Amino acid sequence: AVRKAVHSISLVGGACFLVLLASAETKSAAITFITLALGMLSMTGSSTGPNAMDIAPRYAGTIMGMQTTAGNIAGVVVPLVVGVLVSLSGRWDIIFYLAAGVLILGVVIWDLFATGEQIID
Repeated sequence: AVRKAVHSISLVGGACFLVLLASAETKSAAITFITLALGMLSMTGSSTGPNAMDIAPRYAGTIMGMQTTAGNIAGVVVPLVVGVLVSLSGRWDIIFYLAAGVLILGVVIWDLFATGEQIID
């Protein structure tokens, strides 16, 4: 329950700061909101890593590798998507709203399906 709460607070907090970032009108505000968003998102590491060890202790390394691979694939795909969306729309705020939406989707999926119970021996 504590890990779910921390993870949810992290993602919702990050989403809120991304929405604020989308409407930032000064450089200082933009820097502040992006710093706060990334700070909030950094808290997810305190729940995803230990969770892999809880649900499948013998396969925690494999699970962590799959999580890292998925994150790296996103790191390749997202800049391409952002480039296309910004070039088509001429707007950056859409990117931050989209990212906030993805974070909220992540909260819903995590809260519905994440467990701390061992599911694989």
